[in-house]
Amino acid sequence: MTNCPPAVTESTPRRRTSIQVFWTAPPSGSGCVFLKASIVQKRIIYFQDEGSLTKRMCEKESLYGDVTDKPLLDCCACGTAKYRVTFYGNWSEKIHPKDYPRRANHWSAIIGASHSKNYVLWEYGGFSSEGVKQVAELGSPVKMEEEIRQKGDDVLTVIKMKAQWPAWQPLNVRAAPSAEFSVDRTRHIMSFLTMLGPSPDWNVGLSAEDLCTKECGWVQRVVQDLIPWDAGTDSGVTYESPNKPTVPQDKIRPLTSLDHPQSPFYDPEGGAITPVARVVVERIARKGEQCNIVPDNVDDIVADIAQEEKEEDDTPETCIYSNWSPWSACSSATCEKGKRMRQRMLKAQLDLSVPCPHTQDFEPCMGPWMQ
Repeated sequence: MTNCPPAVTESTPRRRTSIQVFWTAPPSGSGCVFLKASIVQKRIIYFQDEGSLTKRMCEKESLYGDVTDKPLLDCCACGTAKYRVTFYGNWSEKIHPKDYPRRANHWSAIIGASHSKNYVLWEYGGFSSEGVKQVAELGSPVKMEEEIRQKGDDVLTVIKMKAQWPAWQPLNVRAAPSAEFSVDRTRHIMSFLTMLGPSPDWNVGLSAEDLCTKECGWVQRVVQDLIPWDAGTDSGVTYESPNKPTVPQDKIRPLTSLDHPQSPFYDPEGGAITPVARVVVERIARKGEQCNIVPDNVDDIVADIAQEEKEEDDTPETCIYSNWSPWSACSSATCEKGKRMRQRMLKAQLDLSVPCPHTQDFEPCMGPWMQ
């Protein structure tokens, strides 16, 4: 069209009931693209630019630019901090009904670490290591853990949580899996991943979550909703696609709702994928001299110390217990504060003159995120 040089037009005199358009996105920075159709009968335009006859698509920011472009700064915090990470899976037939695998749905064992900025477990725009590939395709954390442990001083804590079969259960049936880890000034980054199974190579997780603040302190709480990402090692498009290695290997990227019409997350309108999980990272203790203590957060420090003391085991040697059970679901039925409990059995009391501590333990918690 002479009045719009970049445009391309196409028409046909044949009777049509549908139109299919194949196009190539313009270079980055070109702005929006409009796809328009008109209905013409006997050279008279009956409908034009109405409703779904016009599709406007605008360039979005990179799906992983905020991760790859985010510089990891040196940490100026003092002492160490202890955190608890809790994983809430919400990948269910109710919320993600298309082709949901009823029999074999699960989350693989979770594997991760607290580490320095010199080590990358996985990242959007990067390539999967052999360890990431084995988690992504097989759900096996063995190679990934081996890779983590080989990093020596770049890693402070290896994070592990058990697999979940089936993928989703109400929180009043089973406590969400959690693990504790520590960070310090040089190893203040946390990353983890877990496979969405069955799937070609789809995972969720956090990549390089920095727990050190610009104010030389430690982050109190992180809550992230997670969508699945593609490890770039298998080209399947459905949960149970046959094995089809991606050659050459692609970069790690988030899945989108426009990847393939057969994808369980496909949405012709290109809407956002509903999160399949949520992760909560909470600080539970600080150790050593802190360099950012100000009057505003003294209560926070005291709360940390109380929690830290609670975590220490002061059981007399004359009292022999079983291991603690997993934490129960939170007693609150809403997203409010409640209580959760764990318990253990007293197996033997070798000295009756020495009292044995309680067999039940309680701590405050927040109500379930999704039921």
